[in-house]
Amino acid sequence: MSIRRMSMSVAVTVLVMLTGCASTSAPVDQTLKVSDAMLAEARDMTDAERTNNAIMYRMGVAASTLCRDGSPQYRAPFALLVNNPTAKPEMRAALYAVIHADKLPVLQALAPSLAGYDGAEVAMLNGQNFDKPKKVAAALNQAVRANEDIVLRFADGRQVVTHAISGCPSAVMVNFFGKAGEPVDVGTTEVLPRTWSQLPASNDERAFILARSMYFTGGEGGAKLRNAALGGAVGNGILRAVTLNLSGAVIDLKTHVVRARRAGNRADADAFALRVMARAGFDPAAALTFARRSQEQGAAWPDDCAELRFDADRIEQMQAALRDVPRASL
Repeated sequence: MSIRRMSMSVAVTVLVMLTGCASTSAPVDQTLKVSDAMLAEARDMTDAERTNNAIMYRMGVAASTLCRDGSPQYRAPFALLVNNPTAKPEMRAALYAVIHADKLPVLQALAPSLAGYDGAEVAMLNGQNFDKPKKVAAALNQAVRANEDIVLRFADGRQVVTHAISGCPSAVMVNFFGKAGEPVDVGTTEVLPRTWSQLPASNDERAFILARSMYFTGGEGGAKLRNAALGGAVGNGILRAVTLNLSGAVIDLKTHVVRARRAGNRADADAFALRVMARAGFDPAAALTFARRSQEQGAAWPDDCAELRFDADRIEQMQAALRDVPRASL
């Protein structure tokens, strides 16, 4: 799955990133026979993304004051579900059967005011058609950041005017179609390995995993990762010059330092997640349950789940952080 570097200020990322949606893709073959297994997989993916979007919205609104820099932050009261144009034909047909989206995205209402439009195909956003997804993303980002009106026109002729609300703009998407790998930050959006969505045993545990992503995209961890990436990029440039651009002869310092910075901030991300969970009405103690289960089962988890494996020291740090969560928030 191609992931382009950009700043996303809304969950416009379900099943595929909006900016990666190719308008020239062939339409879904609705006559294609879809197996029960494929249909179940499509339903599981969609349910996971809808749940993730709803949880991130709830936590983003509750944790707006925890966003980096303390400056006003906004997020849209909806997400867009997009059928992945790069998926195999049978999977695209299965996704169509679940979300009824072909070339146009469908709306996931996150705020009660948009509940009547949930599942409707969105044809235009602030005057931009979805055959030009980059322009749609730019228009949406501009409206969200400036807290301006967002005009949605639906394929059935309806139209609604909504607007961004105060909240941490962090969003997540799950890499359902790409190779296994580590989390990838894309502006205010974090792309998580598919395996991560299969680990939580409850929505409280899922909220913990997602709130950790908020630390790296909306919290202070975001600035730390950006600084690490900048330093690594400079280091890469120096190494390329020294080795006459023989990139295969040197390590990728940017990847190395970002990975090291993320690992070094694991406990901070855990503590941040507990505060966010409490503010949003989730049970922070569920994080401790998840951490202890990782001690028992984590050895069998895939390699890309390493960040979610807890040792005794990290659990002890979490227990201390739990004691510091304001009781008024619980």
